[in-house]
Amino acid sequence: MTKSNKPNTYLQNSISKTTSPKELIEDEIHKNETHQLGKDFVKVLNKKVLKKNKEENLHSKIQSAVLGSAGEHLAISYLLRNNLVAGLAPQNTEDFDIVVMSKKGDMLFPVQVKSSTKKNWMLNKKHEKPIKNLIYIFIRFTENLMESEIYIMDSLKVSEITSMTHKIWLKLPNKDGGVHKDSDIRNLIIDVPTLTNKIKNPENFLTKDELNFIKNHQLGWMDFYKNNWNIFKLS
Repeated sequence: MTKSNKPNTYLQNSISKTTSPKELIEDEIHKNETHQLGKDFVKVLNKKVLKKNKEENLHSKIQSAVLGSAGEHLAISYLLRNNLVAGLAPQNTEDFDIVVMSKKGDMLFPVQVKSSTKKNWMLNKKHEKPIKNLIYIFIRFTENLMESEIYIMDSLKVSEITSMTHKIWLKLPNKDGGVHKDSDIRNLIIDVPTLTNKIKNPENFLTKDELNFIKNHQLGWMDFYKNNWNIFKLS
């Protein structure tokens, strides 16, 4: 058999691709530099994310403070226009924000103001307990705080709504079919039937009284309490 005089291309390619020690060192240095640049980029990115989160949290706190203050001063302006004497309660007063008195000085009302830009108002477990003469003013602002709706009711009604809706919520299954975990959060809900919107056969979980409560507190039940300033004259 005659040997071929053609060059061994595989061997030539292998030789041409062989990396020198110097090239290996340079390649390793390049890899390390690239890796370090990647780590530095991640650090910078993390710092920017943390800074943004802090700014958003601060903005949220400022907005919350502005919202609360706007609600209290708006309530006072309406109370004064309704021929009542009204002023802010001392700071850190536990259960109310405003003190209201008739012109004659014969009626005194503590008032708690709850402001929100959402459809419902978030409350607390303590709001299940009625307080004598306490009046709630619920204010829903638009996002820019330029327009508002005002609802006024006594603490007995607030107690009824918060305790019953929470009781119903606990008895209904969660989205996974399990049991809701109890908490101190309560809500004043404008449309109570939304609690059962995604529940098949809610009658299997609730009593007849609870089902009637839901039926009687459909969207619009709060209209009776809208601009209910006469509550201060009738109480």
